[in-house]
Amino acid sequence: MLTQNDLQVLEQAGRFEESRAAALEGLKSSKDSERIAGAIFLIANMKFDLMGEALAALKPLQAQLEGDFNACNVLAYAAWYRDDVELSRWASHRCIGLAPAASAGYLRLGLLELMKQRYVEAYCAFSAGLLHCPKEIELFQAWYKLSKVLSQGINNVEFVWDGIKFSFRLATYNGHAMETACQHVLGRFCEEEELRYVRQFVGRCDSIVEVGAAVGNHTIFFAKVLSPKSIHVFEAYCPAVEQIKDNTSLNCDVSGGQKITVHHAAVGAKPGRMRIFDQDVSVVRLDDEVKVHVDFIKIDVDGMEMEVLEGCRGLFARDRPKIMVEVQNELKERFHAFIREYDYVIEREAFRATDTNYYIRPKNLPA
Repeated sequence: MLTQNDLQVLEQAGRFEESRAAALEGLKSSKDSERIAGAIFLIANMKFDLMGEALAALKPLQAQLEGDFNACNVLAYAAWYRDDVELSRWASHRCIGLAPAASAGYLRLGLLELMKQRYVEAYCAFSAGLLHCPKEIELFQAWYKLSKVLSQGINNVEFVWDGIKFSFRLATYNGHAMETACQHVLGRFCEEEELRYVRQFVGRCDSIVEVGAAVGNHTIFFAKVLSPKSIHVFEAYCPAVEQIKDNTSLNCDVSGGQKITVHHAAVGAKPGRMRIFDQDVSVVRLDDEVKVHVDFIKIDVDGMEMEVLEGCRGLFARDRPKIMVEVQNELKERFHAFIREYDYVIEREAFRATDTNYYIRPKNLPA
């Protein structure tokens, strides 16, 4: 019988395709236990493209899950991710009821209310977490501060980093936006350590391409710290596009000669259209869209990174840019084969649970 442990063993052994296929088979099983195991595995391991299928498998079994803290926790997350608000609230409250001293329920409920711009309710959830989970205060402090600021009607923040002033509009429309807003309220960049390395790795340059920019945290850093003449930003999610434009206007005086172009499009291996974030968006290739010489490319696209790379083979061969790219665990073999083909080397790796940020450069280019 298929169990969560069986699937996790495969995943931890690097047998990603096998674990994924087995979990999908579990979703189709006639046995409730196997459907639950497959769905929980896919959610817990953040298989975002299958989150909808996993959630659909769990919803009919809601009554069976109400006494299981771990199942309710992943159900709350999947429902939050798929914007099933009432189900996420129900599962979060069940987590709190089942384990009042555990942080998960309060965090999930607070994040849900933040995303729905119910800032007072989010503030109450995080306050309750601080009260009932004294051993996990650090988990709540940043979220508590963000919800408090937003509940007071404060929408923009400013901070100084290395002598440079930055301004950002706070946004909570999805997980990336909320995590970034938390850091901005605390007066720092999201992924600040990695950006410090980028300053050393890339230095000042003329042209940057960014694929997957979320709210523009990295875009604004690149613009003000690396001082390129041009940045081409590609972002598929409409609210993020507007956020990037707002943050650009807050920070960058384009009359000084710097040009930041924001493209509302997904990037892939071939042009067309695709359904993403419940929107129908155009798909473009970097080889077709970017005609200037490129010094540096940053890619963060949650599983589409190989399609992005396939669509810029010409740019790779022509410009030999330095690259910062987030690669999902199951795509690492393809990624390593790709960079070997173009004689690139890995300068640095930043490992995380489900992916790795790689910093790569042409072998014959000095570090």
